[in-house]
Amino acid sequence: MSISNLQKCTICLSNVDRTTHGYLRHLRQVHGNDHLFNTSCPLCDSNFIYTNLKSFINHFRKHDFNSSSQDHSSLSLALPFNDFNLDNHDDTDDSQQIQQASVWQSEHHGALDEIRKFYVKMLLKVREGHVLPGNIMKTMALSITCLLENFSYYLLSKLNINVDNVISYNFNNDIEKNIFEISRNEDSFIAACQSYFKFVKPKEILLPTGSKAYYIPLHQLLKNLFETQGFYDCVKQEKELISQFHGQDIIYHYQNAEFGRQHPVLQHKTNCFSLQLYSDDLGVVNPLMGKNAIHKLTTFYFSIDDLPARHNSSLSAVHLLLLYYKKDFDDEKNRKILFAQLSKDLNSLEEDGLILPGDKNPTYFTISTLCADNLSGKAMEKYCLFLNLPFIFYEIIDKIPYWFLYELLREIWDILYADHPRKSWLSTLEVLIQEFLQLFQTIFPENFVPKFHFLLHAARNTAKYGPLKRQMNLRYEAKHHLLKQMSNRCNNFINLPYTISKRIQLRQCYELIDENLLKLNNISGTIRKRRTTSFNLSIQNILFNDRLFAHRDVVHIVKWIIMDNIKFKIGDFFVGFLLGGEEIPIFVKIKYILNMSEQWKFVVQCFDTVTFKQNLWCFEIKPSNNNLIFNKFSMEWNYQDVSYWLMENGFEKFVNKFQEEEIDGLSLLNLSSSSIDELLSINTAADIVKKPTIGVKTTFLKKLEIIKSDVFSSVDNIITLNERQSDVLIDELNSQIPNDLSFVNDLNGDVDRDDTDNQNHSLEFLSDSYVSNPPNVRSTKASARLSTKASTSLSTSPSHTSTTTTVLDEISDNSSCTSRNQPTKKFPLNYSLPYFDTTFEKAANNPSIEEFGLRCRKKQQLVKTIRDDVVNTYGIDFYPTSFEFDRMVVSVKNKYPVLTKVFGEDMSLVTSALKQQFFRDRQISGYVSDLLLKKRQSHGHILSERKLKFVKVDLVSHREYLIEEKQQSEECLMQLFQQAESLRTLVNTTNYDYSEVKAKMDITYPHRQRLVHEMKPVKQILELYPALSVSNLIIREINVHYDSFDGDIIQTLKSNFTKLFNYTDNPQKENITEDERPFFILEHLIMKRYKHSKKLLLNQEVLDAYPMIQVHKNNDSTNYSIIVEYNQLTTTTSQVEAVAILIGSYEIFNIEYPKKIRATLEVLHGLSFKKRSFFLAVAAKRFLSEFKINANVK
Repeated sequence: MSISNLQKCTICLSNVDRTTHGYLRHLRQVHGNDHLFNTSCPLCDSNFIYTNLKSFINHFRKHDFNSSSQDHSSLSLALPFNDFNLDNHDDTDDSQQIQQASVWQSEHHGALDEIRKFYVKMLLKVREGHVLPGNIMKTMALSITCLLENFSYYLLSKLNINVDNVISYNFNNDIEKNIFEISRNEDSFIAACQSYFKFVKPKEILLPTGSKAYYIPLHQLLKNLFETQGFYDCVKQEKELISQFHGQDIIYHYQNAEFGRQHPVLQHKTNCFSLQLYSDDLGVVNPLMGKNAIHKLTTFYFSIDDLPARHNSSLSAVHLLLLYYKKDFDDEKNRKILFAQLSKDLNSLEEDGLILPGDKNPTYFTISTLCADNLSGKAMEKYCLFLNLPFIFYEIIDKIPYWFLYELLREIWDILYADHPRKSWLSTLEVLIQEFLQLFQTIFPENFVPKFHFLLHAARNTAKYGPLKRQMNLRYEAKHHLLKQMSNRCNNFINLPYTISKRIQLRQCYELIDENLLKLNNISGTIRKRRTTSFNLSIQNILFNDRLFAHRDVVHIVKWIIMDNIKFKIGDFFVGFLLGGEEIPIFVKIKYILNMSEQWKFVVQCFDTVTFKQNLWCFEIKPSNNNLIFNKFSMEWNYQDVSYWLMENGFEKFVNKFQEEEIDGLSLLNLSSSSIDELLSINTAADIVKKPTIGVKTTFLKKLEIIKSDVFSSVDNIITLNERQSDVLIDELNSQIPNDLSFVNDLNGDVDRDDTDNQNHSLEFLSDSYVSNPPNVRSTKASARLSTKASTSLSTSPSHTSTTTTVLDEISDNSSCTSRNQPTKKFPLNYSLPYFDTTFEKAANNPSIEEFGLRCRKKQQLVKTIRDDVVNTYGIDFYPTSFEFDRMVVSVKNKYPVLTKVFGEDMSLVTSALKQQFFRDRQISGYVSDLLLKKRQSHGHILSERKLKFVKVDLVSHREYLIEEKQQSEECLMQLFQQAESLRTLVNTTNYDYSEVKAKMDITYPHRQRLVHEMKPVKQILELYPALSVSNLIIREINVHYDSFDGDIIQTLKSNFTKLFNYTDNPQKENITEDERPFFILEHLIMKRYKHSKKLLLNQEVLDAYPMIQVHKNNDSTNYSIIVEYNQLTTTTSQVEAVAILIGSYEIFNIEYPKKIRATLEVLHGLSFKKRSFFLAVAAKRFLSEFKINANVK
């Protein structure tokens, strides 16, 4: 057939353009999406019917090319007519034409290659970004070629060029061929991805059972990740940040935890990164087959554990490693084959490493943790339900009888899943968990499932593996959701592991080509301009005072912005400050998001915290009239900030050198020792480099260490205010006049520098206004901005500024006039309360739980006012006794008797709050009083400033007393009491007769039994029988009356500890002497077996009323004191004597074993005594039986 057959469409019989382009254009536009495409070729005599548009176009072009080749030989890429003039062909040099043709082809070949790459990138973004099925490529190819045809047709028409132009035809044809070649099938698309975007093809693992598993080569995956722009630098910076927390109370990362510090690879190879592996099962259902066609798959993921949390939380940081059917793992033949390649790659990364971009030396990788999922149901939904449960039951929450269980579990959750937990919190966490489990098991025994047991290991696992939040399965479950989505969209269940692993790698290509993968800042909404005069006067004031604000008529604002992978929008709330004392949070609300000098700043409104609703586990807040500029996320100094810091600290002559080397804030924090030497060196007149003196370098390192401690102690990006700043902020918030928060840079100029350093480098200045301050002040304020990642601005109102400054000066004067050496006055018997304002008086006469409850403002005002009055009157070092605290509380109760409705009749809440307030202000001294020791018992780490909710036991609980067969009469007991008095007198003499004391001790034993029977305090018994404080006499008491083995508890314990020591295979065994064996066995064999805390029996501080051994280490020796009910029973230098007296004191005073260490004490009892008045638990029986201890086990 000829071209004349193209007059009508062979499908719809409508008239078409007689050209080839016109005919194909009609087919694409009208019949491109026909489901029943059906036509024959109008250019040939074949009767074959084509049912696919693409195959028909390919056939049609073959005929079109054959017909066109008869007229002229066309190039694969058509040449311009200017280069090949057909009329003058004979006059043109053939070699020149061929050379021009080759140049033209090569130029346009590069353009086509860019078009191919762009098309593959577009397919990845559309197909993988939206998780669409693979056949979407054909639809896109047809639509794009149709669009290209229409574009060329109308463009050439507008340019008055023939629409059948050979150049346009051939070039469009080449583009179309490339597009269809890429979209032809899945293999061609994957080949293009391998060529342009480093697609890592899954490696097939053929199993003996005939099934297939797929492994993603780990080496290639890591290379692609670290070749991504900024990825390697990001990981190295996080690695440096992790190292700053070694040896600190904060557990920032796995490497700061116990196992991380002892990891053999991380310990010996500094350039080593850690990988976290995760394994879980995945169920995919074929929708056509129902539940009978469930495909159970097992996935192995990995993530870079050293990646910052802001990146590690996204799905793009989770990478698939291995995928196989779960049933294949059940076969033992398959297991070794499945993990052979993975094990080989992991060993290679640990031993040989990997050469990363820009490095000459290898970087090593090792496994930090291997996590697995043990949860059932939908974890994310349960998590959201748990957090929002109080608001769901808001109206009936007071009627729920066991709601205190939720509050207890919520407190556990807050500690357990903290971003950066502290070591000092873990003991509190353990106590809270035990309390919760005991209460839940008692109240809901039928709902107590075995999974509750896992909570018992939470505190210990945190100490071992670091923050448990990093091991959470939620982000991996989200990755599961993506895999399920891919399998359902692909609708291909024949070889499901290959389909999923292939698509997940294609998605990784899509994620790695994203230029903003690690650029999580400065992504914002539409930037708009706004005139500064359109803001209210308060906002205008803080804008004009900001140092970055350029005095123009307009500012740039947005409605939302993404900072550190967190989206902030206008109207959001977050915590801006923590007030001193009880650390009450002050919330701020974003009013405007501004861009000033390429820095983002928030204009926020402060909200006053009214109270903490414990039943809802939330804060009640109310708005204030205060606004400020918050630069929460600008932690890096520029070169100018570093220069001001150098000038303030006396290093002016090095400013130019620091600027030449481009030392900014981040570089300053990471300077090495050699770099510091180079920067502080001086060139003499003779051009000789003089290294810095030891004094200069030491001073510089000390100043730099202060900056580092400020930066790395503020991991939560929240400003913690000290007491004086809190007072100022409260006054500002309570003010009814619209103003801006203002703080001077130094609230107490007379305070010694050492005292300032002892306050955990707390923020002493919050001002960020550099307009009206001299340059030497600017650096100090810049250091505050660096350490707290926040800045505020001063008000321009003169009256307001002067008022605030006057108040702060008064505070400074009051603080500075108090001296350590000032003689203290005697505290009066009748303490008079200081003056309170009318607002407080009104609230105190009609108190409510919202104003005087836990963490409420009025209660804090009461406590702080009394504390300030006492400190100003009696000196900063004055610490009241318990009687003086009672006098303060009595004065409060007499003046405001109605407060007993809130605080209780005994006003114990006020007493504890006052003690806590005075304790935090107390100066550190060499002498530690008994009162201070008891205060420390209820607190955690000395520097944590966090009060632990430790259940303190003042008196021990006693066993049920066994009545002796021969009871003593009252007359006899009276005589025994007289004997006890004479014994006390005898023991208190300088040289007493030892045999006479022993005789009187035997005679008075029934009297001591009677005192124990009446549950008299241990202190009272010891006052009457001071002989019990003598080591030899108390050991004799144990041997004579409590049936120890062979009548000698010391020799019995020595023998048993030696036997147990031989069973021990601890590596530290060789360094232990014979005298050190008892504590070694107790800690590493007995208590470790039952996972009991060593601190409950062996500790430097007394934690409980139950008997324990207090260890006192001196330079040359170590003493062991046995403490019972906070009273020192006796002191010895022998460990075996200390253990004997410890377990014997339970028998002498008939004390019941505490549940927390019951198994340990029962084992010690079995090692020491033949008989007992109770039955041993199964755990103790198994221990004695396992180690073949000869005991009469009951």
